[in-house]
Amino acid sequence: MVNRKTSEVIARREARERLARERAEQAVRDKSNEADLVEYLILEHRIETADIEYQATVANVRERRESAVTGWRHGQAECMRRMSDRGETIERISDRTGMSIKEVRRLTATSNSRSRNGRDGLEERTTHEQ
Repeated sequence: MVNRKTSEVIARREARERLARERAEQAVRDKSNEADLVEYLILEHRIETADIEYQATVANVRERRESAVTGWRHGQAECMRRMSDRGETIERISDRTGMSIKEVRRLTATSNSRSRNGRDGLEERTTHEQ
């Protein structure tokens, strides 16, 4: 039979060994978790950077589009004004373009005033359409 003192010593030694193994295993897990957390945070930063770049790109494209559309709207208004100057009625221009009579009148008037004093009158329309 093993005496009581010997069994306590063996039990303590086994407990210390078990705790040492658990601590070593935990240290390995902690190190792996730290590496994963670092990678996660780097990826999070990349996502945030991509979102910022995306928003800037979209804003830039939107601005270029608005500028282009404004120019094209001016061109359309000028075309309608010239049709009107050649004797086409507002109703006929409206029918051919598919625009309302009110809109054709507004655009031809805007084009006429722009032609007379060099001012832009279509920015208001293009900004309100969006």
